[in-house]
Amino acid sequence: MVKLFKNLRLSRFSEKKYPLILVGITWLYLALVTLIPVSDGDTFLHLALGKYIYYHGLLSKDPFSMHTLDYYTHEWLSEYIFYIIYKFGGYLGLYLFKFFFIVLVLGVCYKINCFLSKGSKLSFYYTLIQYSSISVSYFVLRPQMFSALIFALEIYVLEMFIRGRSKKIIYLLPLFVVLLVNFHAGTYPFFFVIITPYLADLLFKIRIGRVRSERYSTNPQSLVKPLLFSTAVSLFSGLLNPYGLKVLKYFTLLFTSTHTQNIGEWQTSNFKAADGIGIFLFIFIPAVILICSRKPINLRSVLFLVGMNYMVLTAVRYFLLYLIIVGFVIVEHIDGLKPISPSNLFKKVHKFYTAKTALILILMLYCSAFYFSFLHERKITDFSRFPVKSVEYIKNNLDYKNIRIFNEYNYGSYMMFHGIRVFVDSRADLYVREYNKGCTVLSDFMNLTYGKVYHMDIFNKYKLDYCLIYKNHVLDSFLKRDKRFVEIFSDEISVLYKINR
Repeated sequence: MVKLFKNLRLSRFSEKKYPLILVGITWLYLALVTLIPVSDGDTFLHLALGKYIYYHGLLSKDPFSMHTLDYYTHEWLSEYIFYIIYKFGGYLGLYLFKFFFIVLVLGVCYKINCFLSKGSKLSFYYTLIQYSSISVSYFVLRPQMFSALIFALEIYVLEMFIRGRSKKIIYLLPLFVVLLVNFHAGTYPFFFVIITPYLADLLFKIRIGRVRSERYSTNPQSLVKPLLFSTAVSLFSGLLNPYGLKVLKYFTLLFTSTHTQNIGEWQTSNFKAADGIGIFLFIFIPAVILICSRKPINLRSVLFLVGMNYMVLTAVRYFLLYLIIVGFVIVEHIDGLKPISPSNLFKKVHKFYTAKTALILILMLYCSAFYFSFLHERKITDFSRFPVKSVEYIKNNLDYKNIRIFNEYNYGSYMMFHGIRVFVDSRADLYVREYNKGCTVLSDFMNLTYGKVYHMDIFNKYKLDYCLIYKNHVLDSFLKRDKRFVEIFSDEISVLYKINR
């Protein structure tokens, strides 16, 4: 065995192969150390819906709220998969699924980065920056995981097509749309937004300063017809979902409702907070790179940058897609920063990574990952923002399947997952009149929360018996002074009232 190890030719892993080994090992390490636990409120919403689909099939009426409302889930396949994983693997299974899915998405991103940068080593380092940014804060157990992967694959196909690597690959686009409308139909229009800059690059011959249409073919017009055909087929392939045209209209419902714009993820960034400053830097840096780069700037890069900047400034929910798509723009143009490029430093770093040191690094990374992830009591879940004890009290002491209870917006998904019928939850679209004619649940909730209406008017309107709200918040201070509200339970973050009329 010793002799066999000595005769092992480590040089086989050097030069071309060891950077790929380091890419994989570094991603695995970062995922184990930085991956946040299962803690997003919408995760419970998707688990509840997935459970219902698993046992009862697709739904047309909402079974989770106290109101009689029409509802079709536009993310049914994501929710079904989430619940299957939870059913057989629990929260640990969801955690590991999230971990491996991030590695998969960034693997596709790395492939595209290498392709755009023509194999430059900078693509490796920038992908690590992408990975750290995405995995720490913005990659949560939601259907956006699947749409992020589909959009990355779409860009890979488009780049391969316009550069002449494969003409038939463009016909994969309709398949991607079918997957998208079943995994995350709300992002259906964005699929075609991504195609638009590529069409503009092919259709318009522009040369303004360093901005120009990039032509990879002597006859770019020959690429227009197959791209338009594939796009047209993709438009109609979106109908291949259980709900047909209804799902495709979902996106317009969100933007025609003024109430959904009051939800946190649909609001603009707060540039005074840490997250807002981070988003501002990510918006500022790509623009500086394009301006300072000595390379010509292709038209689609400008369109991508302008479009994604507008979207992320409009709503913070688009930042995950921003990190992925604008990353490709940066990688394609960063080589033009010759005077200030740290490429010499990168060369020295790569010289240090011989095959033997790579193997030592692997051992060190896995040992440290094992310590931080398992021996150091790493959390798989974090329920500190949810009324865990109050929900347990309700299930153990009340007729929780039949009570009419007012609840906080951010508590609804957790209560749904535990079988308690809710007043409102994070499906904001469900509770507006644009989705259900005459429904004013979300507006009534917001008016009550912001003190715009007398609280008893809302409680009487919906014949509510209980109230589960934030502890020591504004509404709590009002209810404490009203003798008709009796506190029957409280925990660290919530308080449960019984309403005596």
